[in-house]
Amino acid sequence: MNEKKKDKKGISLIVLIITIIIMIILASAVIISLNGSNIIERAHEAVDRFNEGTEKEKIQTILLSGYKNNELTEEGIKEAVDREFRTNKSKVKLFNDGSIIIYIESSKREYYIDNKGNITITNVESVTDTAGLSGEGTEANPYKISSIEDLILLSNNVNNGTTYVGEYIELTRDLNFKGISSYIKYDEIVDAENGIDLITSMITGEGFTPIGNASRKFRGYFNGNGHRISNLYENREDFVSLFYMLTGRIENLSLSDVYLKSTGSDAGGMCMGESADAVNCFIEGTIISDSGQASGYQGAITIERCNIDANIKGNTSAGGLWAFPYGTRLAKNCVIKGNIEGLSAGGLGGYMIHTSNVRIEDCVNYADIIGYQDAGGMIGNTGSSRVIIKNSSNYGKITWTNSGRLNYNQGGGAFFGCSSNLVSLENCVNYGEIISTSLANNKTYKGIGGVLGFGECNCTIMLSLGNISPYYPNNTSYGSIFGVISTGSINAICNYYKKGIAESVVGYINPSSTINLINVEEKEDTYLKLQAFVNELNGLIEAGKTINQDLEDDPETEADEREVIIDTTGYAKWKYNAGSYPTLDLTTKWDGEKWVKE
Repeated sequence: MNEKKKDKKGISLIVLIITIIIMIILASAVIISLNGSNIIERAHEAVDRFNEGTEKEKIQTILLSGYKNNELTEEGIKEAVDREFRTNKSKVKLFNDGSIIIYIESSKREYYIDNKGNITITNVESVTDTAGLSGEGTEANPYKISSIEDLILLSNNVNNGTTYVGEYIELTRDLNFKGISSYIKYDEIVDAENGIDLITSMITGEGFTPIGNASRKFRGYFNGNGHRISNLYENREDFVSLFYMLTGRIENLSLSDVYLKSTGSDAGGMCMGESADAVNCFIEGTIISDSGQASGYQGAITIERCNIDANIKGNTSAGGLWAFPYGTRLAKNCVIKGNIEGLSAGGLGGYMIHTSNVRIEDCVNYADIIGYQDAGGMIGNTGSSRVIIKNSSNYGKITWTNSGRLNYNQGGGAFFGCSSNLVSLENCVNYGEIISTSLANNKTYKGIGGVLGFGECNCTIMLSLGNISPYYPNNTSYGSIFGVISTGSINAICNYYKKGIAESVVGYINPSSTINLINVEEKEDTYLKLQAFVNELNGLIEAGKTINQDLEDDPETEADEREVIIDTTGYAKWKYNAGSYPTLDLTTKWDGEKWVKE
C-alpha cells in the first residue's frame, strides 16, 4: 500500500515537472510572439511617454513656482530640480533672454524652455569625452567630433593653418549649440571680464567662428553620419558659414535652426569656398548678408541629394544652392523650400556670371523668390554660363520687382529671370505664379514669362501651368512662355501652356532675334488634367520625335523633313494625378528604348 502511494507521489511529481516545463515553453512562445508583434516595445514606449510627461509636469511646476515667487534664478531652479528628482547631477542654464535649459541626468532628457514658456524635449546622452579629436584621420579611423568643444577645436586648427588635406573627420552624435548636453563644460568662463561662459559665447555676440577662412581653407572630408547640428549661430562683419573650403567633401549632415548673418561680407550655410562637394545634406534656418551674397552651398561644385528650407536674403545675389559661384556646377536631386530674396535671386542659383557650365537635374523648387533685378524659380541670371536644366519643377511664387531698389531690372521667369547666353530646358514644368510689380517702363527690356523673363532659351517638352500676373501690364512685356526675347535665339519644341494665362506666347520679340516655335500649343485646363494628356507627353518621349505641324499641310515638304528629332534619353516619366496636373516621376527614366525604374 505504501509502495503504491510512493509510486503515485512519484508520478505526480513527474507530471508537475512536465507541466512546469510546458508552461515555461508556452511563456517563452508568448514572449517571442509579443516581441515579434512589437507589443513589448510599444509597452516600453508607453512607459517612457508617461515618465516624460510626469517629468515635464514637475519641471513646469518648479518654473511656475519660481515665476510666482520671483525667484527664477539659475541656482534656484537647480536646487528645486535636484530636490524634486533626488539628484545633484542636474544641469541648468538661464539665458539673458529668459530661455532656460534643464538637463536631467537620470532620464537623459534635456528640456529647452523658450521665453514664452514653450518646452522642447530632447532625449540625449550627455557628452562624456574629454576635449580633443580622437582617431587618426584615416578613412578607416577618422578624427571624431563628439562635442561642441571638438567642433571649436577643428575651427581653431584650420584657422591656424591645419588644412586636413585628404584626411577624414566624422560626427559621432547630434550636437546642439543651445544644448547643455552637447558641451563638455558648457559653463566654463571664456570671457572673465564680462562673465560670459562657453554656451553663451556660442549663441550670442559673434557666435561660432567658421571652420576656415579665405586664406586658410578646410581641405578634408567631413561625414555627418546622418547626425544634426542645431542652433549654429554666427553674426559677424566677416563671412559666415559652417565651413570655408578649398577642396573636399561634406556628406550626410543636417543643419537645423541656423542663424547666419554677415553685416559686411557674404553668407553661406553649409560651405563657402571654391570646389567642394556636398552630398545628402540639409539646411534649415536663416541666412542673411547685409552687403553681399547669400546662399546655402556656395562653395560646392557638385551638390547631390541636398535640400534646404531657409529664409535667404542677400544684398546682391541670393540662391538656395549658389549665389555668385565660379567654374562648373552640378545640382542633382535637390529640393529647395523657404524664401529667397536678392538683387538677382533664384531657387537654385542667383547670378551665375562666373560659371562656365551649369547642369541641374531632377530638382524641385518650392521657395518663393523675390528678385529686384532678376528673379527665377531655378536661376535669377545665368550670366555667360551654359545652363542645362532637365526633369525639374517649379512650384514657388516668383515676384520680380524694383520696389525700393534699382530701376534696371530685366525679368522674372519660372526657370530663368534673365539668360544672356543660350540655355536649355528639357522635360520641365512650372506650377508657380509669376508676378511683376515693377514700375520700370520699358517693354523691350522688361518682361516676365512662364519659362523665361528676358533673354534666349531652348525648351523641349515644357509645361507652363502657373498664372502670369503683371501688376502694371503697360510697363512690362509678358507671355505665357517667354517675356522678352532679346537679340539671341529661341527654339521651343512641344511646349504647352494653360489657356488664358497670357495673351500670347511671347511678350516682345526683338527684331534681330531668331525664333523657332514647333508645336507650342495652348491647352484647356480640363485637358491638362486628363490621362490622355499624360499619355501624349510620355508618347512624345517614347517616340523621340514630333511632327512640325506648321509644315504638315505643305505639299512641297517631304514627310521626313517635317519630322523633328528629340533626344529624350534620360527624360523622366510623366505621372497622372486624378483631378490635378501631371507631375514628373523622377524614379522612372527613358533609356532610349524602355522605361527604367531607378
